[in-house]
Amino acid sequence: MLAQLTRHWFLVGLVCVLLLSRVAPVEGMGALKMAFITSIFVFSGLSLSTEELSRGLTQWRLHLTVQLTVFVLWPLFVWFSLPLLAPILPGALLTGLLVLACLPTTVTSNIALVNSIGGNTAAALVNATLSNLSSVVITPSLLILLMGQASFSLPVIDIFTKLGLLVLLPLLLGQALRRPLPQLVRQPWLKKAPLVLLLGVVFLSFSQKLEGDQPLDPKLTAVVVAICAALHLGSTLFTMVLGRWQPLGLQARDRVALVICANQKGLALGLPIIALCFQGDPNLPLIALPILIYHPLQLLASAPLCAHLQQRWLP
Repeated sequence: MLAQLTRHWFLVGLVCVLLLSRVAPVEGMGALKMAFITSIFVFSGLSLSTEELSRGLTQWRLHLTVQLTVFVLWPLFVWFSLPLLAPILPGALLTGLLVLACLPTTVTSNIALVNSIGGNTAAALVNATLSNLSSVVITPSLLILLMGQASFSLPVIDIFTKLGLLVLLPLLLGQALRRPLPQLVRQPWLKKAPLVLLLGVVFLSFSQKLEGDQPLDPKLTAVVVAICAALHLGSTLFTMVLGRWQPLGLQARDRVALVICANQKGLALGLPIIALCFQGDPNLPLIALPILIYHPLQLLASAPLCAHLQQRWLP
């Protein structure tokens, strides 16, 4: 049992920090959270060779596949499923599921997970950054198209600046440190460090309460949990099959990046988008519920998923 717990230490740690964030939440630690995120990308820059990073920028088939899955297939599938869910879910939760489908992939966990198992970290980095930058325009446009809601806008410059400070600059710093610190680059713990920092990010993220947070019907919450789990499982199986499609020409490390990046939905940018698009809506907690449920579910599923991908695709 101890050997199994040690092998799946990230999953054990994730369950612990999620429980701890509910039992002993810590607020007002935004600076520490930003420090954790910045450090993840510094470590990613250290572990990535410049040649690998340059090669990742040119893999347009992989990038196009991830972006189409995140911003086209996800929204269309959920939109067509809404009539089937309407008899069992209130309108606000249906809206929340549609918003979930239109959100970009994550930034931090994508990089940490792909890097930890030896996948194409450079491609994951490109897709995570591209998805979050483009979501500033794409996500509101999708909501307007699918919901007819045009009464909101997002602070484009602020979001671009934040992503640049949190992703681009730390990554460049890590790249700059590769040559003067060659011994550090070869350390075996370098790929695990981002996962440890990710646990800290998860704890601080889920310690914060959403404005308007209120008790929810347990049965309704259980239904949403089941729907989110089914969405993640279905998307994961689809991308695992899609990654083997010959015309894409993806190698094993590329398929790992596809499977992880295309199935994640970002909470860090998702909550601000929801808060801005539905500001003043009394149903805000219900609209935000799907992403609040999906995000920890995808992280919990990532541990066995990464173990499977590493064992079967990256021997």
